[in-house]
Amino acid sequence: MAETLSAMTAALDGAAESPVWSLSDGQVEELLGEAHRLEGRLAELTTRLIGEADRRELAKRAGGASTQAWLRHRMQLSPADAKRQAGLAAAMCGRLELTRQALAAGDVSQSMLRSSPR
Repeated sequence: MAETLSAMTAALDGAAESPVWSLSDGQVEELLGEAHRLEGRLAELTTRLIGEADRRELAKRAGGASTQAWLRHRMQLSPADAKRQAGLAAAMCGRLELTRQALAAGDVSQSMLRSSPR
């Protein structure tokens, strides 16, 4: 998985240097849709990693009070985002498996999950 993330980082570094002004309207629309799908897929991976960090109690081992507090510090998240992401990760480890699969496939976006899972 580390190699995959390194390759993604390198690819995004290359894309950051690519001008978008020269793209056709159709290309902009197509690439925007693909970027949006990738955002959902990356959100699934991030959520899965947060769930694993919680399962391993990385926050406690680092001296944190909770996974939520650890995320706030480690990832520089706002309190609301840390709470939402920790809650989503906990929910996806169980009852939201279909949601996790939809995110992983890029079929839904993280923005569709902005409210806390119930």
